[in-house]
Amino acid sequence: MEKSTVKDIMLGQFEDNKFLRYDILVKYLFIEKYYENNKPDYFHFRMYDKLYIAKGTSKKHIRWEYDLFTILIDSFELFGFRGEYPISMTKDYHMCGGSHRIALSIWHDIPSVPVVFDDKCVNDRKRKHSRGWMKRHGFSKKMDVLDATKKTVFSKLGINK
Repeated sequence: MEKSTVKDIMLGQFEDNKFLRYDILVKYLFIEKYYENNKPDYFHFRMYDKLYIAKGTSKKHIRWEYDLFTILIDSFELFGFRGEYPISMTKDYHMCGGSHRIALSIWHDIPSVPVVFDDKCVNDRKRKHSRGWMKRHGFSKKMDVLDATKKTVFSKLGINK
């Protein structure tokens, strides 16, 4: 297992100079709202719902996603990024899952995380949550918020794109 900077991982989420992982930004906003709402047992973040509905997830499963994500947020508070759960990616830095953990790493200013390079993994490129994908799936009115979040996240990481 190796370590990689979160910045390098995020830079790997570009194709033809276009950022493909707006889903990470939605998850970053989820974290922000979770803390703004003082970590309630249940809160509702419509943008997160919309992301999962656009991917064909049932409403029942979305609640499960909420529960898992809030457990992960609490785990990061206690333990940080746990090394036994590295981010799996191709050698080209195409992530094969791990977007929640990357969003949390950005939130908590964790500069580098454990990674496993596996060119056989099914990478998240197939999802391509690009700006265009987001617009096609009902996020047009939220693009200003997402672009502002992208600017914040990229600034935190020292990315000038």
